[in-house]
Amino acid sequence: MAAEPRVTMGDYCKRSDTEQVSLGFQPTEPVNFDIKGNVLVALKENQFDGRANKDPWDHLTQISETFQMQRVPNGINEGQKKLRLFTFFLTSTAKE
Repeated sequence: MAAEPRVTMGDYCKRSDTEQVSLGFQPTEPVNFDIKGNVLVALKENQFDGRANKDPWDHLTQISETFQMQRVPNGINEGQKKLRLFTFFLTSTAKE
């Protein structure tokens, strides 16, 4: 009797529905606000691509500092701001 193959955490993140278009996480009530140019540049310069030689904690520290530069209008909380800005931080396979 053969043992079942070992399942790792990464296996749960693999796409199983390659025929279906995925838009990723979409908030139920998306917010819109203007992103300052220097914030957008900082996010683009420090994009995370998910490669094994990149330290995700280092990138999260950098993005946290960048988030603090962006002010948001009244009625938008910190969590909503971070969700809006985080999409600009990911690239390549990390965005999938």
